[in-house]
Amino acid sequence: MRTDRPRRPMVAATLGALLVTSALTVPVSFPSTSVAATTSPMTAPAVVTGVGGVPHDFPKTSAVSVRWWWQPGVASYRVVVAKNSSFSKGRHAVVVPATSAQPPRGYQSTKVAGLKSGTRYWVRVRAIGADGSKGPWSTTARTATAAKPTPSKARFRVKPGKKPGSVTFRWKKRNLRPSKYVLTIASSMFYPGSEGLARRGRHQRKIVIPGKRSSYTVSPKVAKKAGVRVGSGDTLYYRFVTKYPKKAKKRTQLSTGLHGTLTAPGKKPRKGAKVRVATYNVASATVTAPETGVGRPWLNRVAKVAKIINDSGAGIVGLQELGPGNQIDGHLSMTRDPVRQTDSLVTKLNKDLERAPWRLVRAGAYTGPGVPQGTQGARILYDASRYELLTDCDDDVPASTSCTISTPILPGETTMTNERRAAYAEFRDRSTGTRFYVVSAHLDYRRGATAAQQRAYDLLRKKQAKRVVRFMQSINTDNRAVILTGDLNGWQNDVVSGNPAHDALLKAGYYDASATKKRKGDDLLTSTSWRTSIPRTSLASRLDYIMVRGVKGSLSYVNTMVASDAARASDHSLVMADLRIPKKAKG
Repeated sequence: MRTDRPRRPMVAATLGALLVTSALTVPVSFPSTSVAATTSPMTAPAVVTGVGGVPHDFPKTSAVSVRWWWQPGVASYRVVVAKNSSFSKGRHAVVVPATSAQPPRGYQSTKVAGLKSGTRYWVRVRAIGADGSKGPWSTTARTATAAKPTPSKARFRVKPGKKPGSVTFRWKKRNLRPSKYVLTIASSMFYPGSEGLARRGRHQRKIVIPGKRSSYTVSPKVAKKAGVRVGSGDTLYYRFVTKYPKKAKKRTQLSTGLHGTLTAPGKKPRKGAKVRVATYNVASATVTAPETGVGRPWLNRVAKVAKIINDSGAGIVGLQELGPGNQIDGHLSMTRDPVRQTDSLVTKLNKDLERAPWRLVRAGAYTGPGVPQGTQGARILYDASRYELLTDCDDDVPASTSCTISTPILPGETTMTNERRAAYAEFRDRSTGTRFYVVSAHLDYRRGATAAQQRAYDLLRKKQAKRVVRFMQSINTDNRAVILTGDLNGWQNDVVSGNPAHDALLKAGYYDASATKKRKGDDLLTSTSWRTSIPRTSLASRLDYIMVRGVKGSLSYVNTMVASDAARASDHSLVMADLRIPKKAKG
């Protein structure tokens, strides 16, 4: 049997929900398809679907990018953009040759230039067959070009406030005479910003500021109402609009477009044992890149995975997708021949250091051969020269659920087939004697084909997180700090329901270690779906988290992702944080 599920595809919305040069541009989400190319003639091409547009290359403001579903047997596409829905004003048209094979993401796109900045447009597309026959026009989609950037004389600044969880907006009006300002905030992206966004953000709030003001601070209470809690590490999205009297001749906007900012983090902890902890989804032994179908064998990656871990300087690493199956094909047996994926990583880690400090809390199977299991890849790696394992974990038998936490499944599902177990253990810092718990979790990876299905999976992940919280509360009778690492398989900008699992952990008193003044790598995603190159952005989406209960601050946070890498060790990056762990937990 295989010990891990096949890798999930990374939908376009995951990688598209990003900030670009302080403004937000969001590609329309198109799920992948598996339609094969064909050269068969089509006398009547089908209607084009999935049409959408976004501002092109902000701050270049006179163009939009238009996307649509690719179709087989089509010679070209006619793309028309206009200022009204009848396509009679400001009309621009381009003909785009069709690709002979389906593009990797299932859609084609083109740039339509020569438009007016800061203007709403309508767009439609039709397919043209090889014999010249024209298909019907697509459904009309609305889009808009970006507004021109704010003139340099009008200064607008946003930065974290003085209190944890707050953010301050400051501006200089110069010779402007506004009647008021309207600040709209939310915990997810919202329109207007670019087409394809929801009309309202989650927990959206509108704040009206008198025109005589030159600053405004969003308090921790107001930010929380907008869905961004203290210590969440989440982005607060905002639009700041300057309103003028009807007779005003000068109507300069101090800020244009949709933006994101961070609220002030918790106070930097001063006392406690310093611990560098990391989380790393190393990808299962037989993973295949979803877009290319190219296999990523573990034997080709293990050396680089080990180097990344050793170079991080972390003393404890929560791992995901490190299975007990053999390192060649991932299949499980009760012998260690061929070598297990778990053992191969530890061997390589220690060989590179020319000493042997690394240990796994559990290297063996959680369930035996022939017993289906959602994943057995949640593991905890630790440096035994720095930390002592206190939990008695049974790893000398063929299969055991010792030191694991069973998490919920959907109603009607077979328990073992879809069950995902989290790993846990208690440690003692050898230099200070401080004791604390560590958890490694990998929540359900599935995405829904409909909004209702997506909500069901989001709710499942929330229940899985809450199960882990309750279990740790039940065994943590001495009120020790708990560090939770893992791939939560959720991100803040999920258009359906956000990241309920992350929200549940925050409500349970866990602090997100990314909420710190000292952050590095937060301009890159933590997961790439094996893309060799990803863009840098202002505040990128995260799937991988380090959360800690009993500590209300973080010393530093680092995402080790690199923008370009032709031979990635995994489709996730190692994420690490420096924490100070008290002898007794707070809160």
